[in-house]
Amino acid sequence: MSYIVDTYIMNRLIDGTFVIDELPSDYPFAAARVQIDQIRKTRDKGLKARLLLKFGKYHLKRISIGSIILDGSYWEDFKLWNHTLFRDLTDDFRQHCHSQTNARDILLAEVAISNGLTLLTADECLAEVVRRHGGEASYVAAAA
Repeated sequence: MSYIVDTYIMNRLIDGTFVIDELPSDYPFAAARVQIDQIRKTRDKGLKARLLLKFGKYHLKRISIGSIILDGSYWEDFKLWNHTLFRDLTDDFRQHCHSQTNARDILLAEVAISNGLTLLTADECLAEVVRRHGGEASYVAAAA
């Protein structure tokens, strides 16, 4: 088993309001390109280096994605799998959670389900959507 975090948790790690030591350490973490890009866009070079080092401590590995979204996907990371999953997750999220979806979080949910990862999310409803589609998700309360 491995974990992957949603964009909210990654953003809180980057802005320092959430500490990576508060995340589970029993299994390694995986990262999709969208998360690596979040870290790379961090303006504070010291923080960026510390964050990469902290993730390295958990044997972070980069994984492929199954859907292409504008401003969040790269062709070199694309791996063909069930192309309807992203749409189904988006529809379910809009129906049961919020009318506005964060496409990157839906993409990470798809990555989690398709790769057998556990999504750590600060969105309880997103966790439920992942579970309804056969995935594993855990809610992690993060500072606002």
